[in-house]
Amino acid sequence: MNIDIVGGQGNTNAVVQINNFAAGIAETVKVTPEDFIASGGMLAAALAATENVISELQRAGRIPSPPPRQPKTHMNTPLSLHPIAHAGEGRDLSKWVEVIQFEVGGLPPGEQAWIANFGSRNHESWRVLRAQIGVQSDWTGDSSRADEALAVLQKEFQ
Repeated sequence: MNIDIVGGQGNTNAVVQINNFAAGIAETVKVTPEDFIASGGMLAAALAATENVISELQRAGRIPSPPPRQPKTHMNTPLSLHPIAHAGEGRDLSKWVEVIQFEVGGLPPGEQAWIANFGSRNHESWRVLRAQIGVQSDWTGDSSRADEALAVLQKEFQ
């Protein structure tokens, strides 16, 4: 699915184009920021139009609806990190000393998470990717250590 906004914050109006040519979707909506001056102008108008078009496509069954939100699960079990990707040199695995991605263990049923370093060895940037019932979110966060990213995730379940 491609969502394009043609126009800009200073323009009188813009066009929101939502396309998925493989699924036969080509929707275009003209938006006017004057209707949204108090709540963000062009950006608010474009977001509202996009939300309306996507809702209509979901109601018509042309695109899938997201799975129902699961109630938050509270748990007292500590989460754990399990290395799944390493960085190193050569074929000798003993030289692969740097863990760059972990799978998170101890999550409730239907939940999955991974923590990966998007930074470098000298400037680590650990982010979390979550999945609920097989539907992945985006990578989020920016922790300086993997265990800090895990602690952030753990707090969401307490």
